[in-house]
Amino acid sequence: MKDLALLVGGILNSVCIVLVLKNIFLTGFRCILFLTSFHFFMTWSTLSLVSKLGYFETKSMPPRERYVVAFLGVLSIASLNLTLSLNTVGFYQMTKLSLIPFIVFLEMLKGVRFSIPIVVALGFLICGVGMATLNDVGMTAGGLVAAVLALISTSQFQIWQGAKQKEHGLSALQINQSQSLPMTCMVLFLAICTETGFFSSTNLRLSEISTELLFYIILSGVLAVGVNFFSYSIIGRFSAVTFQVVGNLKTILTLTIGHYIFHVDHPTPSSKMLNYGGMAIATASAASYGYLKSRQARIGEKYVEIPEKDTENDD
Repeated sequence: MKDLALLVGGILNSVCIVLVLKNIFLTGFRCILFLTSFHFFMTWSTLSLVSKLGYFETKSMPPRERYVVAFLGVLSIASLNLTLSLNTVGFYQMTKLSLIPFIVFLEMLKGVRFSIPIVVALGFLICGVGMATLNDVGMTAGGLVAAVLALISTSQFQIWQGAKQKEHGLSALQINQSQSLPMTCMVLFLAICTETGFFSSTNLRLSEISTELLFYIILSGVLAVGVNFFSYSIIGRFSAVTFQVVGNLKTILTLTIGHYIFHVDHPTPSSKMLNYGGMAIATASAASYGYLKSRQARIGEKYVEIPEKDTENDD
């Protein structure tokens, strides 16, 4: 039940923050990196307060690893944003869909094995999400480079999120607090370089922030604390692949809600059928993946997503 609550909580929290961000961007607010740095700052300050109150002990990775992982996380955010700005939304979504097979590939290089039913479920999930989200797929040369960089950095960052927790015996709260402050500083530096009037046409003016916008920004910061907690918890408890499955299920749920809240129009009846068919396939595939993982955990099938041990050094 705890695992189910963790997964459901992660999905619901992510859907909520997407809807809040949608309202923020509808106001014309475009300082995405400043908003991201605020989210990381909210996470760090909240967890630091919780730690001071004695709910968990502050513990961190060695400084070098801490900053390397934080840099990789920031590189992931920056390259994904660049991918979206240089390419079409369809190509951006295709890049995100490519994360699952690429993470599986990286894990297999490290000796992790996946059963055929799991691979089939992941394949149907990718196809379903693709049917529901991919429309115009166009790219530029620079956008392709950004997409490859996003693919590599995001995949490795999410794998390390789980690996470093286990390696250093950190809880989700501890590693989240450890990473939040350096990521705040790095993203803030990028924001100053790219989203201020000195370097860009995008200029953040506090006088233009209305009371309603300020409310949504603060609410997004509160929800971001939950998003960061659930992401580290899910990756630490399960794997980077499971986190991607949850992320794609969140995408489908967000699309479903968005169709009714924002009244999405379909250009043709066939595109509407394709979208809804993709949503159904993706949802069923995600459910199948969850069932297979649960069944394998119960019967103790140790050959799935578990690194092979080196038996030669057991003496």
